[in-house]
Amino acid sequence: MRIISGKYKKRKLFTVEGRSTRPTTDYNREVLFSTYQEYEGKAVLDLFAGTGSFGLEALSRGATWVDFVEFASPAIATLIANIQHLGCGEDCHIYRKKSAGIPSRTRPRV
Repeated sequence: MRIISGKYKKRKLFTVEGRSTRPTTDYNREVLFSTYQEYEGKAVLDLFAGTGSFGLEALSRGATWVDFVEFASPAIATLIANIQHLGCGEDCHIYRKKSAGIPSRTRPRV
């Protein structure tokens, strides 16, 4: 995995060993970032952060702040390594929290 564009372009990211974390692929991030391109000066939330590839890509493209939310210890260790690797620790915060939503089968109909 790598950063696609911006000030960290082509920098490789560390990944979590095994299959417990599924990172957002380069292709999916390209689709997301080509759909919405205005990250300059924005604060971003990377929920279910994993390796942090989405939030770190946003920082690379000009976001001023990223809040990462992750619970799994191996993913947090990898996320910290990626933040240190890019040297952007002052532009983000990691929250070790579970991100539980309403299961789809019990979601109210609108």
